[in-house]
Amino acid sequence: MLMDVERLEDYIELYLNVVRNSPWNELWKHAADRQRLLGMIHTPSFLGFALGKRIN
Repeated sequence: MLMDVERLEDYIELYLNVVRNSPWNELWKHAADRQRLLGMIHTPSFLGFALGKRIN
């Protein structure tokens, strides 16, 4: 499935879990990640894919 803004909080949680741990150990905050991901999603040439369970 394609990434969309409706699941932004899920993407932020995943992103924080990745960058806060080895090998990156970044100190990103929720607000900074929100802005970063929104910027990427709203880029005209952006094409993001998400994996997950579909909930009907």
